[in-house]
Amino acid sequence: MKIAAQCHGVPLTVGVVGGILVDLFVKTRASRLLKTLWKDVSDNVSKFAQNNEEKSISEAVELSYKKLPAHLRECFLYMAVFPEEHVIPAWMLTRLWIAEGYVRPKIGSLEEAAEQNLNDLVNRNLLMLDHTNLMGEIKTCRVHDMIREFCKDRAVEQKLFQEIRKNKGVFEPPVSEVQKFHRLCFHSDVPTFFKTFLDWKHMSALSEIQSLEVLKLKENAFIGTSWNAAASIFKNLQVLVIIDADIVLWVVSTNSFPCLGCVVLKNCDKLEHIPVELGQKLKFMEIERIHRSAVESAKRIEVVKREEEEERRPKERVQFKLQIGPGCGRGPN
Repeated sequence: MKIAAQCHGVPLTVGVVGGILVDLFVKTRASRLLKTLWKDVSDNVSKFAQNNEEKSISEAVELSYKKLPAHLRECFLYMAVFPEEHVIPAWMLTRLWIAEGYVRPKIGSLEEAAEQNLNDLVNRNLLMLDHTNLMGEIKTCRVHDMIREFCKDRAVEQKLFQEIRKNKGVFEPPVSEVQKFHRLCFHSDVPTFFKTFLDWKHMSALSEIQSLEVLKLKENAFIGTSWNAAASIFKNLQVLVIIDADIVLWVVSTNSFPCLGCVVLKNCDKLEHIPVELGQKLKFMEIERIHRSAVESAKRIEVVKREEEEERRPKERVQFKLQIGPGCGRGPN
């Protein structure tokens, strides 16, 4: 095969290009048009096949990205938020897409449209299938590290995503430079966090970023025992992830998170209570290694959400999902 030969046997490159051709074949039955499109892809392959492996893969992904319909591009770029080679549960990914507002079905339910998006990206070889269930449906998937880098670079270009790391007491890039980003992920260097991390009271400054939709706080990016967000309004925040935090008391009002659809709490074993006020628009919550009283409050939120769903019309229902991981139900360390 001409294209396979041009790709120098690079599996990922061949897979991505193959995904493009399969999509063209499914959508195009006219032989002349298909031949023209095939030649167009082949010509593009010829251009990047002469480069080194890393550049070849990058350009293959770029070519595939340009062929994606608009409704798949945001879902694809969102993969940058996951760690390299991370095993991603399909049900969690589709609910995150829904919470982000990326799924806009023309017919059918949000869940059905999200699952179709996932299948499309796997069929294009932009996501790696990890495991299927007994029905042959996708159970878990992964994103290749080089594809993740493409997603991250493109997301940064489009002001969709920015990682912020704290290195020797300095945020890189400075928080003042990320006002236009929709998604922020805070990291920090463990050896210096006892002296340099921000207190939870400084979270109010982030609430002023009106474009902020995703906020990930990792590795004690903020320290202290109390986060009082009752007077703050994270107007457009849809996803909140807190991992490795010493927070004990978390206070919010019904106005603090009006659009919050997804909450992930891990290694927050001192947190005593998850505010029920978070549950207004909540579609998904994942908890792992948190205090038993916080687990009970998460279950109460689940009960409230189920009662709310029963009052809605069947077509308007988006079932709330509570995922309880290992280490839940213990006392604080």
